[in-house]
Amino acid sequence: MSLLISLVQLFIILSLCIFLLIYYKKNKKLLNGINRFVKKLHNIKSEMELKEIAFVKERNLLHFQIAHEMRSPTVPLLSFIAAVEGLPEESRKLLRQAVHRIQDISYSILNNKQKKEDKIEVMHYANEKHTVQLLSTLLQDIISEKRLVYKEFLGVEIYAEFGLSSYGLFVKIPLVEFKKVISQLIDNSVETIANHGKVKIRLSANSENIFMFITNNSYNKNTKTIPKVILSESNRLKISTRGSALCHAKSVVESIGGKFEFRVQFGAEASVKIILPKAEVPNWYATSIQIKPYSYIVIIDEDPSIHSLWQERFKNSYLHDYNIYLIHFSQPKDAISWNESLDSSIEFNKYYLCEMEFANDSMNGFDFLSLIQFESNFYIVSNKFTDNKISNLYEQKKFKIIPKDSLFFIPIDILKPKEKPCAVLIEEDSLVKMIWHLTAQSKNKKIVLYRNLEKFIQDFELFDCHTPIYIDMTYLSKKSQNKLVVKIYRQGFKHLYLITGQNPKDYAAANWIKGIVSNQPPWL
Repeated sequence: MSLLISLVQLFIILSLCIFLLIYYKKNKKLLNGINRFVKKLHNIKSEMELKEIAFVKERNLLHFQIAHEMRSPTVPLLSFIAAVEGLPEESRKLLRQAVHRIQDISYSILNNKQKKEDKIEVMHYANEKHTVQLLSTLLQDIISEKRLVYKEFLGVEIYAEFGLSSYGLFVKIPLVEFKKVISQLIDNSVETIANHGKVKIRLSANSENIFMFITNNSYNKNTKTIPKVILSESNRLKISTRGSALCHAKSVVESIGGKFEFRVQFGAEASVKIILPKAEVPNWYATSIQIKPYSYIVIIDEDPSIHSLWQERFKNSYLHDYNIYLIHFSQPKDAISWNESLDSSIEFNKYYLCEMEFANDSMNGFDFLSLIQFESNFYIVSNKFTDNKISNLYEQKKFKIIPKDSLFFIPIDILKPKEKPCAVLIEEDSLVKMIWHLTAQSKNKKIVLYRNLEKFIQDFELFDCHTPIYIDMTYLSKKSQNKLVVKIYRQGFKHLYLITGQNPKDYAAANWIKGIVSNQPPWL
C-alpha cells in the first residue's frame, strides 16, 4: 500500500514538472519581454538619477562661479570709495554698504560650499594645529559672516579698513579658535552699540609684529567694568558673557605669542588691540611686483573692471620713460597668439598677470602657463589661493599668486636701469686713480673709482653685472680681502680683472678672475 502511495506521489511530481516545462516553453518569450521591460525601467531610472546628479553639480558649479565673479568688481569699487576725495560721509557709507552686500552674498554661496566639503574637527585651541594664514582675507570672510548675522541691525555697519600696510600680513594661528575669537569680539562690539554705530577693523604692521584694531564708536555703561575682569587672575569671579569672551580672547592671543589690550575712551569709542607676531610669507605669495625696463606687462582677465584697476595701479609709474607697455587680453588664447607674433630678435621682458579660471575659455591660467615661455615673471591673480591644488602646482611651475582682493595694495616697483660705466677701478694708489680719471676724461669715457672693496660691495647693486671691474692685486695679500673679491664674483660680476704694476705674466689667475693685467688704463 505504501509503495502504491509513493508511486502516485512520484507520478504527480513528474506530471507537475512536465506541466511546468511545457508552460515555461510557451511563456518564455513573455518572461523575456517582462525582464527586458523591467531592465529598461531600471536603466531609465539610473539615467534620470545621473542626469539629476549632473544637473545639481552643474548648478552648484555655476553658483560657485557666479560667487567668484561677483567678488571681482568689488575690488575696484572699494578702492574707489577709499581713494575718492570730497565725497560726503553719508554717500561713502551708502556705497560701502552696497559693495559689502555683494561681498556678503558671494561669501554666503562660497561658505555653504565649503561647509559641505570640509569636516572641521573641534578641539581645544591648545591642541589645534597652527597654520599660516593671510590675515586680511581671513578677516574679510569673518566680517562678511557677521554682516549676514546682523543684517537686520540696520543702524550697525561692520567693515574693514585696510590699506597698503595691510598687504602680505601672515600669521601662524589655530585657525578655528582664532576665527571664533574674532567673531566673539565683533559680537561684543555690536552689543555695545545702542542704535547706530560702526564696528571697524584696521591692520598695520612693523618689521616684526602685526597690529589689529577692532573699534566701535559707541559703548554702554557696563563696558567700563570689562578691563578689570581681564586683568583679574581669579577664577572665582562671576563675569558677564562679554567679559568671559574677552578673557578667552586674551588667553588665545597670548598662547600664540601675542598681546591683547582693551581700552574704553568714554564719549568716543571702545577698542580692542591685538598684537601678533608675523609669520614667514609663503613662497607662493607675491610680496611685490618688480618690473625691469624694456618690458611688456600682459594682463589677462575677463573682468573689464580688473583691467581698469591695473591701469590705475600703473598710472603713476612713468612706464613709457622706461619702455614698459601694458597689454590687455580677456582670453588666454589671444595672449598666446600675441606672444607667438612677437619678433624674437627684440629683447623684451614679459610679465603675465593672469586670472586662474575663465568662463568663456576651457583653458585656465595653469594651462596658459604651460604653453608659454617665461622667466619667473608669471602671476596668478585669484582669490582661490587657499585651494590645495594651487600649492601643489606651485611646486611644479614656480609662479606667484596675487589675491584679487588685495590687488589695489600690492607694491609695484619699477627697477631703474643700472649704471654700466666703461670701468670700475678699486685702487688705493692716488696716482694710479688720477691717471685713470684724466685719461678717461680725454677719451670721453665714464669710469667710477673706489678706494676699497668694502665701499664697492655696499654699492654693487647700482651697477650692471656686465661692468668690467678692475681690482688692485695687492688687496689679495691682505686679510679677508680675497673673500670679498669672491663675494663680488658671486653677485654676478664675471668681468673681474686684477691689476698690477709688475709683469702680469708672472701671475696665474684663479678660475673666477677673467685676467691679470697692467695697472695702465685699458683704453691707452
